[in-house]
Amino acid sequence: MAEAKRESYKIEISIHASPSLLYSYISTPEGLSEWFAEMVNPLINQRFEFTWDGSKQIANVLKLVPNKMVKFQWVKGPPDEFFEIEIIKDEMTNDVALVITDFSDSNEKEENIMVWESQVHVLREKIGA
Repeated sequence: MAEAKRESYKIEISIHASPSLLYSYISTPEGLSEWFAEMVNPLINQRFEFTWDGSKQIANVLKLVPNKMVKFQWVKGPPDEFFEIEIIKDEMTNDVALVITDFSDSNEKEENIMVWESQVHVLREKIGA
């Protein structure tokens, strides 16, 4: 039986904070440790080690755009998959949002979206947004 193809999805979540503040929370081990994982340690060669419940995963930083976005790829994940956190600001209204791109199996997509929403809720509480 063929393995189901994982598909990318995007979610946009409004957050009331400046892009520069948000960038520090999405692009640094210290910031990511506040909301995304229990612990994030920097490794050599643009790699971060993420820890949840004693389980560790390593991700390469594929792209950093100051005050705009960060793109990661799990070392032990599929080579064509990544997760990206982009900060967007509406120039007319000054509304700010995070746009998250990730991959999942179609039967896990809703659950994964709920996990991201929960994590961003923690971020909102940390920064008072």
